[in-house]
Amino acid sequence: MYTGKTHNAGLFTLEHTGVLAKSARTAVRMAEEHFNIPSLPSRSYPFQIATLGELDPEEISGDRFARLVLYERPGARASERRYRICLQDNIILRRIEEEKPSILLHDLLLYVLLHEIIHVIRFQREELDFEAPEHERMSEERIVHQLTHDILADFDSSGMRILLERYSPYRPGRNLITDSKRLLIL
Repeated sequence: MYTGKTHNAGLFTLEHTGVLAKSARTAVRMAEEHFNIPSLPSRSYPFQIATLGELDPEEISGDRFARLVLYERPGARASERRYRICLQDNIILRRIEEEKPSILLHDLLLYVLLHEIIHVIRFQREELDFEAPEHERMSEERIVHQLTHDILADFDSSGMRILLERYSPYRPGRNLITDSKRLLIL
């Protein structure tokens, strides 16, 4: 469990990336089990996880924990899409510092990653268009928050229980988790 100081110029340290790797494995396993998908990421659900130090300027979000970026060629089929979960280290680390000791880095990363993976699955299954109008996107956020909560409800961590309460899908104005952006590959 990571317990040290979290700020390091706003980028994840080697210790943070170890926590990230564990959180990512857990999020992937939980999504695979919940959605009955044999292996993630896969050709059907293509995504990668990137941290702030790896991001291009258009992948950076100034006020969210993550930005989900869709990369596709014009006219591409859903099977040719690629998603990139762009973690915003600085925002995540700042929140951990503010919430210490009640919320742990592992718990917050697990929540954010599972949330984003659920979006990828739903977009790839065409349950919502990536370019949906704002009112549909808000409805999608509520659905994804609820799915994230349902999957994590039995996760045994006091920090997760606090996090689930604070990021309840029923609390208005709490979409701090993600935003999205489409980028074309020419």
